[in-house]
Amino acid sequence: IINKCSFLLYAIFQILNDLRVKLIDNDLETYQNTLLTLFITFINEYFIKKEHLRVNEKQNDILIKEILYFIWNITDKTLTIPIFININCPQICLQWLSLSYLNSYEYKCIIGILNNIARHDNGAIILNKFDCAKIVHQFKNEVLNINIDFIINKDIRSVISLLLDLILILVVDPDELYADEINNGT
Repeated sequence: IINKCSFLLYAIFQILNDLRVKLIDNDLETYQNTLLTLFITFINEYFIKKEHLRVNEKQNDILIKEILYFIWNITDKTLTIPIFININCPQICLQWLSLSYLNSYEYKCIIGILNNIARHDNGAIILNKFDCAKIVHQFKNEVLNINIDFIINKDIRSVISLLLDLILILVVDPDELYADEINNGT
């Protein structure tokens, strides 16, 4: 039954993503406390367990990717960001970014979501409150330079690096960015 439910959810998300469904703010508010919270919780629990799963136990990987992509698409509309702030999505995405064992596609979606959140004034404030700049710098130093997916695929590495830089530009005070640039010699 679980595999059938997972497959059904996967098919639904794939269709929604392929159609690039544009939900309006009212639609999301209706589902914020039920569906969106469940999606975030489902992904969070999966990521927590993922490090210890064997390859054959990762049957939900495809479903997770579709849900992440769906959330990335929805957060592209800045009107939806307060809804995602209400369900603690920024904090949870920052926690996910701190995990060292995700794959490049999962990181790309998470960073895309964070970038969309950072484009909203309140999103930037929340991300700043939860040490986004520190976590982004840590990710760039510890994951982006070491993860085999990023070493092999330079295109995805450059896209993710660009998104991370955009997040820093949106979240960090310009004077701090300038000071970091001088300190790093760039």
